[in-house]
Amino acid sequence: MKKNQILPTGWAYKYEVAYNQLFDAEPDWRREIIIEEPHGRHSSLLAHQASILAERGEISKRERNAGDMKFDPKYMLNKEPQISGKK
Repeated sequence: MKKNQILPTGWAYKYEVAYNQLFDAEPDWRREIIIEEPHGRHSSLLAHQASILAERGEISKRERNAGDMKFDPKYMLNKEPQISGKK
């Protein structure tokens, strides 16, 4: 996405950004579990937290053990694309 391009405003975009923002903030061990078990407990919890973050614009440390987080609609623009299998 180009830097000067208008950001999408649909809910699907908001949920995707919130999910990626939360996923990237998780510790490595939890990311591995989420990837290995996409329908497991950790994945479900992350999806629930992503919906809260997308809909409210923030999530509190009471709802997320790792601490507060604000929704950043430009988060996906700031990320470098990763090639599968390489960091």
